[in-house]
Amino acid sequence: MKKNSEICPEIILFLESVEKKLSRTENKKVIYSANFGSYDLLREPKFVDSDVDYIYFTDNPDIQSEIWTVVFIEVVFSDARMTARILKHLPHIFLTQYNSSLWLDARIMTDKYSANSIFSKMGKEKFMCFKHPKRNKVFFEALACIKMGHDSAWKIILQYIEYRFDGFTDECQLIESGVLLRKHLNENVRLFQEKWLIEIFHKTVRDQLSFNYIASKFELMYAHFPEAMNQLFTLTDHARHGVYTTAGFNVPFQRYIYRIVTILRKK
Repeated sequence: MKKNSEICPEIILFLESVEKKLSRTENKKVIYSANFGSYDLLREPKFVDSDVDYIYFTDNPDIQSEIWTVVFIEVVFSDARMTARILKHLPHIFLTQYNSSLWLDARIMTDKYSANSIFSKMGKEKFMCFKHPKRNKVFFEALACIKMGHDSAWKIILQYIEYRFDGFTDECQLIESGVLLRKHLNENVRLFQEKWLIEIFHKTVRDQLSFNYIASKFELMYAHFPEAMNQLFTLTDHARHGVYTTAGFNVPFQRYIYRIVTILRKK
């Protein structure tokens, strides 16, 4: 880890302790995911490539897998989502034995294509992600996050206003961050990921709100998959749908309203 990192020492120490839990292999590619608070069920990959490692981080000691290397981690930050975000966005600190990584949100299954066929899509790119299938601007994502109760409405509004006052035009295509394919040791990618995590840590935990702003500000060179996410992966429902805090699990009031409206629309 470079000494000039802006990431706070507590996070670096946490991730260095995570790396010590990992066994060293000869593989240079890794698929990894995280599931804290039993927010999702474990999804087994359908295809297994021997030259790819599969690592699954969780705080549930009862989770077992024949494919994933399950790594038990106690939640150490403000809530389970933030712990998962730290693992998601800083692979260069604890996955140093790998050149390339594929992050999957825990609800996403690799059951349509092999890992190597996904990694092969990277080519010369250093960072790949999917276009959002429904929304094309951060503004609409902010409204959706407020409606779903993903974070404080006030924090989300202030974050977007701050971006606009800083010259953010909101003209770039919104991404869907559930899948991130990266050459995470690349210097540009590493610096971007640290800036992105700092933004998530100090503002809203919903990372899709800050990606376009940070990517434009720090000139990240990235590419979109030509396919939609559901063409390459199967997206499943969350086992639980709420927010984890130090006080436990709760469902935001907005989400109850959203569920009622959704049910009424289907009738």
